Amino acid sequence: MTETPPAPERGARSTWIGQDTLVEGKITTREDICIQGRLKGSVESTAAVVIPEGGQVEADILARNVTIHGLVTGDVEAVEKAEIGASGVLTGGILAGTVVVHAGATFEGTVRTRSKPGTGAAEDSPEGRDG
Repeated sequence: MTETPPAPERGARSTWIGQDTLVEGKITTREDICIQGRLKGSVESTAAVVIPEGGQVEADILARNVTIHGLVTGDVEAVEKAEIGASGVLTGGILAGTVVVHAGATFEGTVRTRSKPGTGAAEDSPEGRDG
């Protein structure tokens, strides 16, 4: 069964890169962004970045939340949550408040968690880490 990615709804506050589109360069947005095509460069969003099945990203990603169901090569930094779905492939590091890797996902890299905003713990300090 194919997993349906939780893609942002199309609307005034979302950006979509279609499956037959190649983008090279830096994307900076305050909107949710769904990358169904190919992207080489970098992505920064104050909202969500979603890579559904078929999406191919060669970029560092910085966003509030990152969800991967496609292929990503690069480092992922999520202020709140980074999630790799069962069909997702990530080669690169993750820094996030919460990290979820589903059964079937492929992940090669490192994971670091950060303290939740407002807890007073320093980012990446031993006191701010889970576990």
